[in-house]
Amino acid sequence: MLTLERVTIVGVGLIGGSLGIALKKHANIGEIVGVGRSIDNLRKAIFYQAIDRFTTDLAVEVGRSDVVVVAVPVRACEQIFEIIATGDYEKTIVTDVGSVKSNVVESARRAFALEYRLFVPGHPIAGREHSSIDAAVEGLFEGMHTILTPDSNTDEKAVRIVQQIWESVGAKVEFMDLDMHDLILGAASHIPHLLAFSLVNWILDGEQTEECFKFAASGFYDFTRIASSDPVMWRDICMTNPDVLVKHIDTFIETLQSMRSAISASDEQELERKFATSKQTRDLQLERFLARLNSK
Repeated sequence: MLTLERVTIVGVGLIGGSLGIALKKHANIGEIVGVGRSIDNLRKAIFYQAIDRFTTDLAVEVGRSDVVVVAVPVRACEQIFEIIATGDYEKTIVTDVGSVKSNVVESARRAFALEYRLFVPGHPIAGREHSSIDAAVEGLFEGMHTILTPDSNTDEKAVRIVQQIWESVGAKVEFMDLDMHDLILGAASHIPHLLAFSLVNWILDGEQTEECFKFAASGFYDFTRIASSDPVMWRDICMTNPDVLVKHIDTFIETLQSMRSAISASDEQELERKFATSKQTRDLQLERFLARLNSK
């Protein structure tokens, strides 16, 4: 069992809170400390048993911690790293949970010494459309992937400890180049969110808005569930991965244009082929996903 004296979690929301709850159940952590701006939220985190105590003074806590987990929106990471750098951080492992890695790593390099070896970039691919501590659950990471993107400079022991943190809460750890991470997650995670946001706004800006919402059924709400996600978090993701997202949007428009062409040409065979390919692919990938979850 993973054993650490103290873990500090900066940002005790869905991800940070769920991690704290799971660590308290499945790892031997002497103390889990929460850091945040909202005292009410931190008190809730104690109530939900996500943390043991809280503080608003991160700089003081850094040197006392084995690991600091930064679980804030990606554009807030730089400010947090700068605060960490004012503390006694040289022997403390720092990791993050951001959905974009290149920008976060650049922020870490600016805040810390360029040769700082104890920063381990990470991204648990798990979440819900709600982002507060009220949505935190123990099993959020079970059977889900967590991607780590260390480079050749990263301390191997630090990587092992961060890997053990995620494995202790049921995650399956994968290693990836950070640019490849941003490319793949841009397609697999970021674009689906942009499509969900866009569909809701498209109907909102349409001519029969009230009627469309009135008669929308489960298909609409299944597809747009993630449009209830935190706007600040997704604004930051878009602003820190723009080149990748613009490229993905352009190629998706080409795919949608191909669908439009088939409809315009009344090409029944092509439409059915596109739909059948999509159905078969989705069914297969869903089966694999569920098998992974059931194997935990």
